[in-house]
Order: sequence, then structure tokens, then C-alpha cells
Amino acid sequence: MSLVGRLEDLSPADIVQIVYLSRRSGRLELQSDQQFHSISFSHGRIAAASSGDNPDLGTWLLAREVLSAAQLHEARQVEAAAGIDLGTVILDMNLVAGSALIALIEQRIGEILDRIRELDHGEFNFVLSEGLVPREIGYDLVALTGAEGYEPQKFLGAGEKIRPLQGLEESVRAGKAFLRGSRGPAAGTPSLEERPSERPSDRAFDPDSTRPVSPPTRFSVRGEPVAGGSRVAMLVYEADPVLRVAIRRALSDEGLEILQTGSLDEARAEIDRLLAEKRFFITIADTAGHGADGSPLIALVKRANPGLPVATLSLPGRVSGTSRMQPDEVIELASGSSTEVATTVDHAVEMASAFAREERDRWLMMIAAEGSEEEATRKFYDQGTSSLASRRLELIELLLVAISDPEDILSLASTLLRAAAEYVDRGAIFVETDGEFLGLAGFGADGADGGVNESIKGVRIPADEESVLRDVAEAGQAHRGKLKKTRANVELVQRLGSAVPSEVVVLPIAKGDTVIGVLYGDNGGNRAPISETSGLEVLLGQAGRALQQGLEARKRRARSGGGG
Repeated sequence: MSLVGRLEDLSPADIVQIVYLSRRSGRLELQSDQQFHSISFSHGRIAAASSGDNPDLGTWLLAREVLSAAQLHEARQVEAAAGIDLGTVILDMNLVAGSALIALIEQRIGEILDRIRELDHGEFNFVLSEGLVPREIGYDLVALTGAEGYEPQKFLGAGEKIRPLQGLEESVRAGKAFLRGSRGPAAGTPSLEERPSERPSDRAFDPDSTRPVSPPTRFSVRGEPVAGGSRVAMLVYEADPVLRVAIRRALSDEGLEILQTGSLDEARAEIDRLLAEKRFFITIADTAGHGADGSPLIALVKRANPGLPVATLSLPGRVSGTSRMQPDEVIELASGSSTEVATTVDHAVEMASAFAREERDRWLMMIAAEGSEEEATRKFYDQGTSSLASRRLELIELLLVAISDPEDILSLASTLLRAAAEYVDRGAIFVETDGEFLGLAGFGADGADGGVNESIKGVRIPADEESVLRDVAEAGQAHRGKLKKTRANVELVQRLGSAVPSEVVVLPIAKGDTVIGVLYGDNGGNRAPISETSGLEVLLGQAGRALQQGLEARKRRARSGGGG
């Protein structure tokens, strides 16, 4: 079918009707007053529209403030890397819900067609094609709606009904003749009505009754489980949009409720919600440096229930630090050439997918064994509480071992910090000596204890300078809540990392009424509320005497030239 001519002879509404009735696929191009517009058809149905100032879906969504410039940039990166259409990327990144995206696409088509149908002069040309490519129009309409396009009446309005082809044929022939420079049709050119294969059937205007309709894409909007699927949720914290979408797509058909984000705040909120609902969920957290470190999320999950499965994506140099957070699996990423990185991304996606499937299957087996999901969930969280109690009992045993050798002050400090890690994201131990608070050891939420530990070791804060350490040491009482902005307090927090905590807890380590040291802890890693710390205070109460003996032994060694 060739359809060319002038808009003075054939209105845009008539042209759309001809394409619809002939059930052709292609692009209708219209030029008027230096303005270019186009409508894309799939078997006669309208699938997309664009114009000079509205060239693509992404630009339009940015102009409508549906997407930010940063979000569109990330989506474009994924579109180029994964070779998929922008609409699918937007859904996979959870930037827009599926129903909202459909409504936005319809709104955009409607706005452009409203402008097109007012054109009364210019030229038109219909470019025939075999079918539409989702990447070219920016979305996969079949996957979104189950249909390949919209009937023109949806946009043309009630006043512009579909009319029979008879009566429009003369206008079409006149348009062709005009472009050929003649006044009549080419000899022997059959009309549309003379071509039986192109005559519309009596079965309404079904684009093609033999063409299978693909099912809509299965995707999960935040907080809404996949219909008919299990209640197994998977939280993916990954700042790299390419990797995030790759994991999402690899597991899209596994019946999981996939919650993905590149924001630590959003990830924390989802974890809080899932824990409050006592859900079984799987966490995959990035600690590889693509964005804000996801290590605090691992600590948050494991402190709540050690049985909840967690995998982490980590760089080779950080694997040992990551392992100390006790994730269930560490997936190593490469940091070399682009080829190596591309290969390791495929491997990481495969490993993450296998981990998620295995943990999902384990949970479903537990449901089958217990007879119901409700009973399985109750038992799972009871086991988590028991596991936490066992872990804290183990810490008490370790503390007793450390106390038995009080001269090993660093081993004692390490045990106390390990206990503190059950409650806070970052911590440090200070001892008061020679008019100063001396930093013994510390840990941070970034999974690389060495860096934080080294930055705390040897730190000296004058005891007569205003600080939370001085306040706790003088009062012999714990401090919990906000931190006053003093020079010493600011230096202390900066030594632990760049994150500013929303809550701190500072506890005395005392022998009787004498404060020997101070343990500082905060939530700078995930800014989640710090749970009650009575168990930690009990441990610290047992450590005061041993810490004093260790400090005295250290001074003796220093006087005798033995170091320490």
C-alpha cells in the first residue's frame, strides 16, 4: 500500500482511517509549516506518535517531571547496555508503575494526535514496514497491554467515526497523481477495493486473528506481590542501574516479589516494612563501591534475624571485610578492563539468581513441611530469636576468655566491639589515661574494619575538652540520643566515616564507681533506631576490671621498655 499526498486533499483523520481499515503496519509522516509529526501503526492500530518538539518517550517524561534528569540518564545507560526498550527499562528500575506508564503513553499519543488532526495543509507519506520494533518507539505495547495498538476512535473522538473506504479512494488517487505531476491515477493501478487481500473483513477490525497476543510482562510494583505467586520477596540494593536491571530481568519469571532500589534510604524503609510484617525475604546488597555502601543493610537484616538470607556483591579487595559481616554468600565482582567487568557482571547475575532461587525453594519446602505459610513464618522468626540469644551467649563466652588474659587488651577490645556490632553500625573504644581519651580500636559499617580501626587507634581527645566521652566518664551514666556539635564530637564521628548518625549510644566501662573506658556507638551506617542495649551493658559491666588490669600491664611493659 502506498499512501502519499497533500493534506489539502485528505485530512489527517481520513488518512488514519485508511491505514486502520487496511490493517497495515508502518509510519505515517506529516509535514506542515516546517513542523514534522509521525504516527506509528501496527496492523492498523495506533502504537505511538511523535513530533519535532516531542521526539521520544523519555524526553516527554522528563518534560512532564515524571522522571528526573538523573533517572533518565541511568535509564538511557541501561537501554544502551541491555539492548531493550526504554519503557521496559523504566519498569525494571521501578521508576514508574506499569499502569501509570500505560496511562502516560496514552496521554502522550492523545496530545500529539490532537495537534495532528488540526492540520489542514502540508504533505503526508505512509512508510510501509513489516512491524514495529519496541526500541524504536520506546516501549513494548504488547507486553504492557496485551494488544499491539489502539483503535483510532480512542484518540480521534466521537465526532470522527470510522467511515467506509468508498468515497476516500478518489482523494487518495488525487494525492498520488499530484505527487507524480499528473491529474489522474496511473493506468492499471487497482484501487484498494479491487485488492481482495487488502479488503477489511467483517470481523470488526481485528488486526490479525491469527496473530498470537503475548501476555503482559510480569513485574512487581513496590509492595505488591506478583499475583498468584508466593510471598517470597527479594530486595536488591544496587546503585549500578545496569547490574540492577540485569538481576531483575534474570529473575522476572521466578515468582518473586522483586523490590529494587539504588537508594539506601529506600532499601532501609523496605527492610523495616518486611521485618514489621514478619516476612521471609532475600536481600542482595552491593558493597562493591557502585554507590553508597550497602554493608549497613546486611547488618540491619542479620541483627533482626540471622536466618534471613543475604548475599553481597563485593570487589576482590573487600571480600575479607565483607565476610566479617557474615552474609550467606559473597559474590565477587571484577574491577579490571571493560571486558572483564562485562564477563563478571554476567557471572554475578548468574550467581545472584542461583542464590535467590535456592533460598526461595528452601522457604517453600519449609512452608510445605509446616503445613502453612503462617506456621512456617512463626517458626522461622522464633528460630531467629533463639539464634540471636545463642550468638550473644557465644559472645559472653568469648568475653570470659578475654577476661582470663587481661593483659591482652586488644583481644578484649575486639570482643567488646564484636558485641557492640550486634546493636550499632559503628563503634569505638576509648580509655582514659594521662588526661586524654585514647582510641584503642573501632569498627565501621563499610565492611572494611581495618580502615576504621586504624583511623581510631591512637586518637587522642583531651579529657578537659567538651565531648560526649567526657560527659559519660564524669557522670558514670550512659548517654543515648543526639550528639552535641562540639569540635571533639565532630572529630570522633569523622574518624568513623562520612555518614552523620541520627542516634548515638555511649556507655561507660567501669570498675565499681571508677570509669576505666568508654564505648561509643552510633547508627551512621543505616540510621535505623538503635535497639535496647541492656545486653551490651551487662557485658561491659564484666569488662571493667579486666580493662583496668590490661591498662596497668600495658603501662608496666612501657616502663620496662617492652612496648605494647
